Amino acid sequence: MNNNLFMVAVFWGVWIIIPVLFDGVLTFIYMLTIIFTQFYEKHFKKGIQKPPIVPETLPRVSIIIPTYNEQDNINECLNYLKIQTYPQDKMEIIVVDNGSSDATSQIVKEHMREIWEVRNQLKENGKQYGEQKTENGNGAGKIKVNGQTYQTNGFGGLLRLVIRYEKGKANALNAGINLSRGEIIINIDSRSFLAPDAIYNMVAKFIEYPEYGAATGNVEVDWTLLYERQADGKYLLDGEGHYQARELSRKEKFLGKSQFMEYLTSFRLGRQFQDITGSMYTFSGAFSAFRREVLMQSNLYNSRTVAEDTDLTLDLQGQNVRLGFAENAKAYLKPVISFERFYSQRIRWHRGQIEVVGLHLDWYGNFRKGFWRNFWLALLLMIDHTFSFPRIIWIFLLPLFFLFGYSMTLIVEAILLMYAFYVLMDFLNAANCYRASDEETREKIKDAIQYCLVTPIFRLITFYFRFAAYLEVLKEPQAWSTPINPVRSVKGYRDSFSGSYQKTMGFGSRIWQLVTGRREEPVYYDEKIAELDSFGLERSDAGPKDAQEIEVIPDFGKENDQRKMDGLYEKSLNPKYEILNKSQ
Repeated sequence: MNNNLFMVAVFWGVWIIIPVLFDGVLTFIYMLTIIFTQFYEKHFKKGIQKPPIVPETLPRVSIIIPTYNEQDNINECLNYLKIQTYPQDKMEIIVVDNGSSDATSQIVKEHMREIWEVRNQLKENGKQYGEQKTENGNGAGKIKVNGQTYQTNGFGGLLRLVIRYEKGKANALNAGINLSRGEIIINIDSRSFLAPDAIYNMVAKFIEYPEYGAATGNVEVDWTLLYERQADGKYLLDGEGHYQARELSRKEKFLGKSQFMEYLTSFRLGRQFQDITGSMYTFSGAFSAFRREVLMQSNLYNSRTVAEDTDLTLDLQGQNVRLGFAENAKAYLKPVISFERFYSQRIRWHRGQIEVVGLHLDWYGNFRKGFWRNFWLALLLMIDHTFSFPRIIWIFLLPLFFLFGYSMTLIVEAILLMYAFYVLMDFLNAANCYRASDEETREKIKDAIQYCLVTPIFRLITFYFRFAAYLEVLKEPQAWSTPINPVRSVKGYRDSFSGSYQKTMGFGSRIWQLVTGRREEPVYYDEKIAELDSFGLERSDAGPKDAQEIEVIPDFGKENDQRKMDGLYEKSLNPKYEILNKSQ
């Protein structure tokens, strides 16, 4: 009898008490902390005056965009930046092209020409940027993004293009940072599409909270950014000239909308809580901002790990820099709608997390260097990684429990109860995020809320991929003890990911086929994801012989003292080289 009671206690303790304690309680701590903090600031700090935002005194902002073979995305990325509500004469966009073999640089050059043509036309009409807004967009045109048309009268900022052949995203980011002039430096991916008020809201966060040295934006997955393509790879346009939205399959909707709910919780709950407790674990490479003086005192981005964003975040944490979350500064991302790409993305994320923590053990987990910050950071790592092992083990062992005397009824009840528990948690998370979101995000939550019923399955798949990441790390034991560069070849990792995927027989896709009874036809997945970018690391060559880092700059005619662009010059950033290439 006692033995039976012990077995029942162990069974329900593992399957009910542990998940409730670590997942349920933690979720409620996140929610209550955020709600209490917002209530406190609204009712008890309302008399405290925040620094006013005066447009004339807003700081200069530099936006760094590292690219490599991004002809499919760079045009849209720049269009989103050209409709920003931030004073555009205080914006500097630096596109760093890592020697793309496609039309990436040419597309940026066309944007440069367009900017100066509009500016010259305004000057000829006796106008300055910002003075001329006509109903039909005379000389300035219209910008069409994500099904909406924005009337513009030119871009008043500076667009710069740097072409380089040194490999790696970290090096590309650092090149842009070193060339930048802004007081606030914002780093985004070429597949990050900023909401029109994103830069203004990001800068406003720094003004309202002078103690912040850096902040991450609010990244939101938007499945409507997936577009139909023709057979030649070009986007299809609708009758109004907008990209035609892609009709998603059931599997693609499952992945896309589950990722939307995941990101929503991760940022609206996770990053918000980390902001309050000062325990920011990682900045998003899709949209992060830094005060110039803070970034320049850091080690900048480093290629020693596959998670350079997390590495920089923990570097700043080690310097006790106050890191925040700009909840009103939104960036949109396309979801990953291929199981193979999703698998590769998550492996790289979690591998990078493990590597980065190993590089910051001088302070990570040292409670004498900030008790609460290190407590929450250590707890995050423990739940995300340490407790993943028993979860995975118990999931595989559960069907075998009948061999130890447990009835199938008890096993089924446990599965259903746990599934219902996690569904309830997801609905509560969605409700809390709905409360704090704007109208646009609320509409997306309404559209995706039913996917809370299947997010436990999505989470299970994610746990499986995370476990695969641990196995990848264990294949290189030296990475745990010495700060080597584990990314000698991202191509090698991508091949490894692909091979692992094949070895697992297409886990995600086969599960989907098992559930639906349908064999999927091959699908052309055109959307690349930033986390899998090589940024030229797979190139065996170093580019053209004696290739130098160059900047493409507009050239102006001197006749009649008019600053009218008549071409583009390529200027070497290495003083000992002269490059005289000119294009009309």
